[in-house]
Amino acid sequence: MRRKDLLARQVDVDALGEGAAISIERLKPGMALAESVFTSNGLLLLQGGTKISSFEQIARLKIAGVFAVVVQPEAGESPLKSPLEEEILSELPLVFKPREEVKPSGFAEGIRLARELLTNMRARIETLLDETAQGSGLGLDEFEEIAEMFVAMGRGNCWLASAILDEPAFSIESVYVRSVNVAAICAAIAPWLGMDADEANWLCVAALLHDVGMIPLFSSGAMKKGSLSSQHIEIMRTHTTISRRIARQMGHIPAKVIQTIYQHHERLDGSGFPRGESGARIGKQAQVVGVADHYCAMIAGRLGRGSLPPHRAVQLLLSVGSRLYAEEILEKFVRIVGAYPIGTLVLLSSDELAVVCGVSELDLLKPEVAIIFDANRLHIPTPERCLDLASEDENPEGITIQAAAELEKFGVNYIEWLTQ
Repeated sequence: MRRKDLLARQVDVDALGEGAAISIERLKPGMALAESVFTSNGLLLLQGGTKISSFEQIARLKIAGVFAVVVQPEAGESPLKSPLEEEILSELPLVFKPREEVKPSGFAEGIRLARELLTNMRARIETLLDETAQGSGLGLDEFEEIAEMFVAMGRGNCWLASAILDEPAFSIESVYVRSVNVAAICAAIAPWLGMDADEANWLCVAALLHDVGMIPLFSSGAMKKGSLSSQHIEIMRTHTTISRRIARQMGHIPAKVIQTIYQHHERLDGSGFPRGESGARIGKQAQVVGVADHYCAMIAGRLGRGSLPPHRAVQLLLSVGSRLYAEEILEKFVRIVGAYPIGTLVLLSSDELAVVCGVSELDLLKPEVAIIFDANRLHIPTPERCLDLASEDENPEGITIQAAAELEKFGVNYIEWLTQ
């Protein structure tokens, strides 16, 4: 990576003070931060004085695009830096300054940060997938590293699953976005399915590679950008076989991961492809990737169908999904994404309009919401908190959701507002 690119990704270090600036690669558990760490948008990641407790914390910083931090030097020690690191770190105070007006709390910050993390990963995965599809970058290490970052960030994290990126029209560009989106959802679901870190990591590797076979189809001209003809649909269905072949060429990938990549379009009732497998012959991980991919396809709009709002996509999965996927996987998917996914605009029984900002642990049909239009339709641009509809303490009046509404009809796209 070029020096200016490193600087462009660097989050703020307000002042070096008495601390020592080191690259993120040299940050270890047990080190304490001398200065707070912010994202490029001014959102607080870690407070100054925080002691790094795990490699997961470091993974979270990496996925946020952090290149260097300022740590408290141990007594009698002065961390050594390479000449290149010295040169880059010397310019860090000029990169970004923390914005005092940004308060690092609440659902808006959660969505913004998660969207920023996914955007960073999308840029990184594009090069990896292209090189892998061409056979010129067959190393597995970088995919494993990205998968570990997703798992660290997505440990039951509804923000990550709900901040998936908007897909462009069906094209090679959509493959990159879909790979990141599916990996994000899989990382969030994995802990709910009882997967340990190793299983979750490999699940995310499979998610990142599940559509790699689409790249040579687009590159060769066999697939065209936009909607699919019946002939193109048949060609598209070969991508699972191509993806399996590419994955095998990478080497050292467990057989179960290759099976997941190959089977992610198989369905329990035998209606899937490439082999029309059914029942127990379809791996659990393949079903997880399949559910995530199916959901992303519905909200993106594919195969001549228009895109669905996220809550309608969830409803449709629940109505037909029981014959396609294991009940446990559907249940955990809805648990993390929500019956009303984050960002859904809902009409309340109080005649107020609110946006869903969290999934309630108590009742999936009663999520956490933030009221953005009062009963007179006066817009509340910056709601101060989320109201848990399932909590008797927070919602003594027993306000419920009457229906989901379309954001654009009320002159506001709230997810876009959140990520500005």
